[in-house]
Amino acid sequence: MLRVHDENDDAHEEISEFDEQQTDLVEHTIFNGSEKPVSAPANLDMSTSLDFDFDLDIFQLESIKAVNTDNSVLVVASTSAGKSVIAYHAISKSIENGNVAIYTAPVKSLANQKYVELSSKFDDVGLITGDVSTSPSSSCLVMTAEVLRNQLFSGAPNISKVKHIILDEAHYISDEQRGVVWEQIIISAPENVKFVLLTATLPNYYDLASWVSIVHNSPVHCIYQKRRPVPLHIHAVKETGTTVLIKDGDKPLNSGELSKICAATNEIGSIQQNSTLPRDPQPFEIANHANNIVSQGNFPLLLFCLSRRRCFKIAKHLNGIEDNEALEFFDSASDEWDPHIKKSEQFSKIRELVQRGIGVHHSGILPIIRETIELLFSTGKLVILVATETFALGVNAPARAVMFASLIKWGGSSFRPVSPSEFLQMAGRAGRRGFDEFGNVYIFVMKGYNPTMIASVVGALPNKLVSRMKVTSSLVLACNMMRIDPFEFIKKSLLFYLNNKRLPSLQKKLNRITNNNNKADNANNADNTESTNATHHHDNAIDINDEELCKYATLLKQVVNITLAPAFIRDVLKKGRILYIIHEGVTWGWASVNTFENSFVNVYVPATKDKLHQNIPSNTVKDSFIASIKFPLSSICAVSNIVMKNPETISGASRVAFLLSTFDAVRKKHGNFPILKIDKTKICESARKVLTEFNIIENSLMRKKKRDYVELCSLIEEKISLEEEIRKIENPPTNHYIESYIQLFRNMNYTTKDDLLDLKGRVAIALHVDDPLPIVELLFSGFFTSLTSSEVCIVVSCFVESPPKIKSPKMPALISLWGKIETKLAQLKKTILDLGLPKLEIPKKRVMYFMYQFLEKKSITEAISNINGLTDGIAVRILKRVKELLVQFEEASVLMSVTSLVVTFNTARALLLEGANFESSLYKGDD
Repeated sequence: MLRVHDENDDAHEEISEFDEQQTDLVEHTIFNGSEKPVSAPANLDMSTSLDFDFDLDIFQLESIKAVNTDNSVLVVASTSAGKSVIAYHAISKSIENGNVAIYTAPVKSLANQKYVELSSKFDDVGLITGDVSTSPSSSCLVMTAEVLRNQLFSGAPNISKVKHIILDEAHYISDEQRGVVWEQIIISAPENVKFVLLTATLPNYYDLASWVSIVHNSPVHCIYQKRRPVPLHIHAVKETGTTVLIKDGDKPLNSGELSKICAATNEIGSIQQNSTLPRDPQPFEIANHANNIVSQGNFPLLLFCLSRRRCFKIAKHLNGIEDNEALEFFDSASDEWDPHIKKSEQFSKIRELVQRGIGVHHSGILPIIRETIELLFSTGKLVILVATETFALGVNAPARAVMFASLIKWGGSSFRPVSPSEFLQMAGRAGRRGFDEFGNVYIFVMKGYNPTMIASVVGALPNKLVSRMKVTSSLVLACNMMRIDPFEFIKKSLLFYLNNKRLPSLQKKLNRITNNNNKADNANNADNTESTNATHHHDNAIDINDEELCKYATLLKQVVNITLAPAFIRDVLKKGRILYIIHEGVTWGWASVNTFENSFVNVYVPATKDKLHQNIPSNTVKDSFIASIKFPLSSICAVSNIVMKNPETISGASRVAFLLSTFDAVRKKHGNFPILKIDKTKICESARKVLTEFNIIENSLMRKKKRDYVELCSLIEEKISLEEEIRKIENPPTNHYIESYIQLFRNMNYTTKDDLLDLKGRVAIALHVDDPLPIVELLFSGFFTSLTSSEVCIVVSCFVESPPKIKSPKMPALISLWGKIETKLAQLKKTILDLGLPKLEIPKKRVMYFMYQFLEKKSITEAISNINGLTDGIAVRILKRVKELLVQFEEASVLMSVTSLVVTFNTARALLLEGANFESSLYKGDD
């Protein structure tokens, strides 16, 4: 029986406030604007015209009830729980009533897969992606999110008939690159459209429901599944090969067992404390453990390797099982593929692996081969699949077990642990509904792993939903075309909603800090037995609102940067130098330098252990020890001119007392830790001015006999940070960007003086890119008229998203062509800079050489042979996107009424297609 909410309950702010009303299975709540959420009535209609050959779960039945109320629905359920049932029902409701349903997928491959899946259930299904349009007037349309967003912006005719929009993987709204598209869809959809939002577990799902309800001024039913239908058993795999259960379903993480395992692998301390990440194990080590797991009957096994280049290295060491059925399927699927593909090294490697029942799947593999692997795995013909995390995004292929080769991934600028949401997206593939009692998940615990890091991935809640809304030139132009005030559009955003929800708590926190006058703490620490390394408070302590102290805190940062300049750093960070450390929001206080190497400093600091046996700051001698911890230089908040003699050994309580008593002695003698300043004769004029101003304020504080101003700086920084956050919410930078774009459009003739779209503006709208301005400027400047067809393709490739680490040979002709592009766009770049707008992200010259080579050799394999960082699959993606852009450039030329340009782009596209044989999708034959 479904337990309901008491209508007298206060509106919740956190999920925990629902706990008393939740059942063990599901929660069905109705959100209606700013009103408090209420429970759904128990007697809602659960009828459906569809027949299912299995019993529906309670969350599916409740979701069907919600769809039948003719309101929007948010379904929050675990990966592979069966959320597609709700999509099928919504589609059938739309079709029965003579309306249109749109199903969106985050990526084209999933859109292709869903097209086939829905075509088997409904008669009239169409597919529209960037490069394919099949039956666009169907009553059920499958689209990528970008295509739907563009149709909503342009007011496509079929939108008026739409009743339901199904947003699969709705948590993708938090994606840093593309999440903004989901947000724009929800804001710009007509009010009569009802959403079916399907998402994996979100801690703040109620924010999504409330926001959609407010934007569309109608109720949103939220169905929240509390438990997976197939629970997960998460195991740690020791280096010895033995496995230990560390998390059983919804039970808490077994932190004690985890600590023992990490200790046995000689873990060297918290990643957060050491600021270094463990090295990945050797491929054969991972393969050996995977082979062992499979030998115990845990297959099909999905082995997630978060590095494309390591996937094949691991796969070649896997045992697998000789399986002619898999090879027959692969050979049949590839029978009529392009000869260039079948001659490629990638094809040969994968065919050899398939023969042993092993597959490899990542974005660098050709799409047609990737789809073949997906079908092989989903039909049970593969024993092990080695894949990157892209496989977990929507591909409907659960496994009996999942293994992680590593919990560390590349985060764009540095390596980092996978997030809890990423982990659940991948781990959730374990456990086949109707086949397995539970899904097994295996984590290889290698040297350098520690309980804190693993717990932050495995035992933590998934990441909260955040907004990625940003103001772009295309958004402001789209608002103009739709005759929508862009300022009002942003006010409807999730960004605006979440920020304004946070505002009261930020103001409350600021008030609490501001009103804290640091009253006296007269504790006598003469015997040092309860000495503290934390912030000291005295009768004459300083109010953090003191302007002089705030200025001191600001200048102290600059002084530290001057002091740690390359010319001085080795002498400064000598053994025994006393530093003030704050790292990742944790104040460690004063510490003594042990060693300095590269961009890290190892210090001696008083510490104790938390419940996971990890080092945390200590305030007293009792239960404390001296820890040797490595911190990045960015953690140094102050450098004292005091150099102490470090203890010869760091074990024993007496050593802690010695360190703390040394710090207290400095305080008693100097009133504070004196700050180190570099000799003014050795620094530049601007640095000398900083030091002079700093000295004046420091001397003033000392004359007033004020104490502990260094320790208070962290509190002041928090105050300044809060004030800045509040300022940005009350006066968001998005307002400035909108105003600046409006001014730019007027000045550069994209709009008339009455802010109506002019020809350049209409052309910009026809280009489906985030920032069409550089393309429009090139088109209207006549830039393309003197280029050959090959050069046109090369220039267009500069506007395609590409991997950042591509390295290719330099060619004088390409350098010259790039120089011409930059010259033509110089004025636009200057205008953008002058207006304070974000700099242009495109064009980029990364793939110019690849495009040149491809047009010359007509072969992807040969074109990428001497280019580092570019694989077959990514090359195909680039070529497809160039083809799409050439079509858009041609359509823009038609708008401009420049026939010669139409011919130019048409001819360039024909040249591109001479060498680009884009194989049809296995999911859809006429791709």
